[in-house]
Amino acid sequence: MKIFSDNVDKVNSEALNREKKNISKQNNKSSKIQGDKVEISTEALDIKKMENRVNLLSDINIDKVNKVKNQLDKGKYKISSQKIADRIIEEETFDTYV
Repeated sequence: MKIFSDNVDKVNSEALNREKKNISKQNNKSSKIQGDKVEISTEALDIKKMENRVNLLSDINIDKVNKVKNQLDKGKYKISSQKIADRIIEEETFDTYV
């Protein structure tokens, strides 16, 4: 069997064309594939907004602080051991259920 250079060039050319088509198909497939997509519901966004607003609020009741300061300055602040004990029990009871 004799192989002529014209036939070799033709075979090489056809193989090259097939390879180009395969690469083109692979590129098309990979361009169509998209990554993961996450959508956050409007309810979740609303909750996040409310959480941010709550975090901006102060935990300090300025009026109460000033009232206690004035009572301390005047020596009239009374400490109730019963209130302290009740509050400790209340906090401990709450922590066990949460």
